[in-house]
Amino acid sequence: MSALKPPTSIPVSRRALVGGLAATSLAISSCAPSGLYRYRLTAKARTPDGVVEASGVRSFQVKDQVVKIIDTIDDIARGEAIIVDLGQAGVLFVSLYGWHANESPQMSDWIPGEDWGPSLALARANPAVDQSNPFLDVPRVVKAEDPPVELLRPEIPILLRFRDLNDPATIEFVNPENLAETFGPNVELVSVVAQVTDDVITSGQTERRLPWIDAFIENKQWFSINMAPKYNPNGYGPMHLDPHCLSNSR
Repeated sequence: MSALKPPTSIPVSRRALVGGLAATSLAISSCAPSGLYRYRLTAKARTPDGVVEASGVRSFQVKDQVVKIIDTIDDIARGEAIIVDLGQAGVLFVSLYGWHANESPQMSDWIPGEDWGPSLALARANPAVDQSNPFLDVPRVVKAEDPPVELLRPEIPILLRFRDLNDPATIEFVNPENLAETFGPNVELVSVVAQVTDDVITSGQTERRLPWIDAFIENKQWFSINMAPKYNPNGYGPMHLDPHCLSNSR
């Protein structure tokens, strides 16, 4: 998988914790503009039985904040995982999180946080968007009637699967470049596409597939998941992954 490069000057999400280390809190001195929009994300995969796809509507809200020492973006993604049924091969979850670069020597080199990829794709495809501040400009410029945009590999959200859908301990990362290594021969990701929409946020699908997820979140439990070597060259231990990456529609 190619190296994923998130936008520069935007820090790792506060939600992402690795090895139980808490992110340092920063004092907010003032707030500036905010933007909110909804988009439909559609994932398509090829299986031995043919091409399958699934979609869902998410919202993305971003608020530009002036923070002591650094400028940052406070963002939140609402919605739930896109669940692609691959038949006998298993179930693919397209999460609400993306890979973020991390400069802390005490943490893994890449950690997950709220996903910016679809926003970057929508901004990239529209020349009217101010590329110096695409997160705030997408809600102003991109409209529901605009054509869908296919995400580049670095813009694709984190992909996950459970070896056993009834057991949260069996969660695994999935390589978007090579679904076959997880799901078996002749399974591949065809595309992930985003389009701004006025439709309501999708909810309930994750709970139907993972009936334990609500209690898991309510009890403040986190997934424990091993990092792929490409994202963890220093060999740090298992990552603690927030289950809101699969369900955050409330």
